[in-house]
Amino acid sequence: MEAMSSLTIDAFSQYNETAKAPTRQSRHPQAQNFCLVCAGGDAITLHLSSSQKFWQSLTRAMGMPELATDPRFKGYYDRMAHYFDLKPIVEAAFLEKTRDEWMTLLIAEDVPFAPVLTIEELAHHPQTEWLELLEPERDGMLLVRPPMRFNGKRPERAFDAPEVGEHSRELAAEFCDQEALAQLIADGVIVQYEEKAKA
Repeated sequence: MEAMSSLTIDAFSQYNETAKAPTRQSRHPQAQNFCLVCAGGDAITLHLSSSQKFWQSLTRAMGMPELATDPRFKGYYDRMAHYFDLKPIVEAAFLEKTRDEWMTLLIAEDVPFAPVLTIEELAHHPQTEWLELLEPERDGMLLVRPPMRFNGKRPERAFDAPEVGEHSRELAAEFCDQEALAQLIADGVIVQYEEKAKA
């Protein structure tokens, strides 16, 4: 809870000022953020915040400069009040091009965005590789390294993770005798690990 609380500072500030707890229906309009599915099913997230420059840049990237002068969307507070009118317009536009096409347009117009990556994309992303977030596979298992560093290096795992049931017998023997243990295994209460035959 303590670690998570640092992410709620903005929400607490709003609650303190307005006596109203922010919700998805209020937070998205305030942040002017969107998660948009593109042609092909990939997605992009946008966060326009309060900068008028980013909104105008987005309308150019979308090829819809008329939205910049639409009274419903002209200024930050206009867009906040009419966010749920704007959302379907932006969503429909993004369905017309692939994520790669949108990324090229958004970069050219200096619109803050990020691609929404699948786990497969994240696993092979250059930043993931540069950060060495993943350990080399062990027996077909892809392992995520601990996020912290000590003296510039991530800690290594000194041993492989146990298989399901690998230590069941030893642990259960601490609180029951061998006869009771055998019965628990026979009844399927305790899973007994069976070592795979090595090729």
